[in-house]
Amino acid sequence: MSLYRLVSSRHAYVSFSQDIDSLSYISVATFVNTDGNLFSQICKSGGNIFAHITPKQIIYHFDNNCPNIINVANLPGRLCLEGNSWEIFNFFSQKQVISVIATIFG
Repeated sequence: MSLYRLVSSRHAYVSFSQDIDSLSYISVATFVNTDGNLFSQICKSGGNIFAHITPKQIIYHFDNNCPNIINVANLPGRLCLEGNSWEIFNFFSQKQVISVIATIFG
């Protein structure tokens, strides 16, 4: 994740921010659910998937140090969610939760 703040009409990288509203956008690695609790950042056409989003578009952030996120050793660029991290993903994947979030951000 990379954080950016608007400074003199340009986006400047910042290493840390306690005020998320002061950020102009955030660049994030994006993982797609491929099967069960497995996720991949690798795009079918090659390369990795990234997104530039506004701070208001962050719903939940899984920290790289989270013990419930496992790098799959024999599958580079893949993650496996377990425990609480998997439960959080399942919660936000429910149709009714997605509908509520869509009305908030829509």
